[in-house]
Amino acid sequence: MSRAPVRLSSWVPPHAAAILFCLAAGCQSPSSARSSTPSADASGSMGIGSTGSDGGAGVTLPPGSGMVPDGDSGAGASPPGLTTGSPDAADATATPPAAGDGAARGRHAVLIWGYGEHWPTPAETATPEPLDMTMKALLEAKGLIVDLVVDKNSTVDLVQGKALFIVSNSVNRANLLDNGQPRFKNIKVPGLVTKDGPIEVMGMGMGGSGGFSTAVGQTTINIVAPASEPLTAGLSGRVVVYATTTEVCPFCSGANTCANPSPLCQGHASCCYNQCTCSTEPGDRLIYAFPGPNAVKIATIVGQPTQSAIFAYPAGAPMIGGFVAPAKRIGFFIHRDADFSEDGKKLFNAAVDYLLAP
Repeated sequence: MSRAPVRLSSWVPPHAAAILFCLAAGCQSPSSARSSTPSADASGSMGIGSTGSDGGAGVTLPPGSGMVPDGDSGAGASPPGLTTGSPDAADATATPPAAGDGAARGRHAVLIWGYGEHWPTPAETATPEPLDMTMKALLEAKGLIVDLVVDKNSTVDLVQGKALFIVSNSVNRANLLDNGQPRFKNIKVPGLVTKDGPIEVMGMGMGGSGGFSTAVGQTTINIVAPASEPLTAGLSGRVVVYATTTEVCPFCSGANTCANPSPLCQGHASCCYNQCTCSTEPGDRLIYAFPGPNAVKIATIVGQPTQSAIFAYPAGAPMIGGFVAPAKRIGFFIHRDADFSEDGKKLFNAAVDYLLAP
């Protein structure tokens, strides 16, 4: 008796097809990235709507604008200018991706992380900082498979073809440069950048490679775009975006006293805010930038309307120095020693939904 042929389903997800091929060919998975399994499958669809009340301007910096280079940058930031340097040939010829190509990129998100400028580069098997674990969980809740990649080991090939990538504020800036050039500036993958310095050298904001941040202890940003703009997550006005409770700082726990503060707290002013109790500060720095006039400004630092805490460029929009965004780009406020409040999580989810939309 003959058997009917076994038929596979008419569509196999790209990453599943690749796994089946590898199983048949006997190949091994790379060790340079860790992937997680999503807990659910959900995605959103949204686009940038109208600009904020100040129309996305704010690229001119008057005296006394309150610029503060990030405290963990060795050399600090250069004053913003109209350009960030001469683009290379690839920068000058960058072209936007075809419409809708984001929807065809599978379900992998690359989260690039590290231990900042004051600690050795972690091993791939090390534990990411709490903020990175929070972002990982939020991405997985959207059905994404998260590839955790240490900054120094990140490559264009690991990011190419993925649904999106995130440059965490926990990275070491120097580990994202290749011969002095920003590694992910030209990649045609939607990206969210939370690191001051990479925001600027990737052409998203004016200024030097040190970037900009507020002093420690901040908790609140000011939503300036109308609530109808999806990237606001329906929020408006002043919004508390950081968790306001204290917790034990993992960098100095058990290693310090009031009379003898631990040197391990270096570079983690918010995490080791109370060195007697080794507890965090209820708040942290806020990352901000000075985007170009084609950016859509979503939120600013309170009392500083030119300092953008959340902003976005659609694919194909001119950024700083005329560099064309090769895919969607978002600059985002979160600093590495903080964690999200519930409203902060809403804003992060809104940003991810925007990046995932066609």
